[in-house]
Amino acid sequence: EKHLKEALKGEGLDVRRTGKGHDFAVDPAPGEEEDAASLEVLRNEMSVFIEVKATVGDAARMSVKQVEAAVENRERYLLCVVNVEGTSPTEEEVRLHARFVCDIGMQLAPVWNEYENLQSTMRGVESTEGPIALEITGQDPKFRIDQEIWSAGLDFAAAVAFLIEK
Repeated sequence: EKHLKEALKGEGLDVRRTGKGHDFAVDPAPGEEEDAASLEVLRNEMSVFIEVKATVGDAARMSVKQVEAAVENRERYLLCVVNVEGTSPTEEEVRLHARFVCDIGMQLAPVWNEYENLQSTMRGVESTEGPIALEITGQDPKFRIDQEIWSAGLDFAAAVAFLIEK
């Protein structure tokens, strides 16, 4: 998270930590927009939330709170997955390996609807299938986002362009 925050700041974006179902909010550089919201990237007077996940495997997992925030803010919520190998990545490695899924809220919406429908019968559900799926272990549901989804996301440079242009 720290390296991504610094990399985005290095591109002239104002980045703040939120911790409310997403990790960062990114705004334009100070002075460009005066009515920026909390930890988001501001695009055309609208904040964009970024959830950052590091993974050593072929999937990233999001909590119920994170998925709810993604679905509720689907037009302005990005998932950033950084595939790391072993040790803590450097800022340059984060730039190289970060992938941004700009429509994760839209992709999660059908599985979120399943989750909401299944809440009352959660004890009998172990998981759903597909590249975005619900996994329930005991009372700890997680939403799995497989590599086929996040690896097709934007690389760092394209994500910065997306954030600046929108």
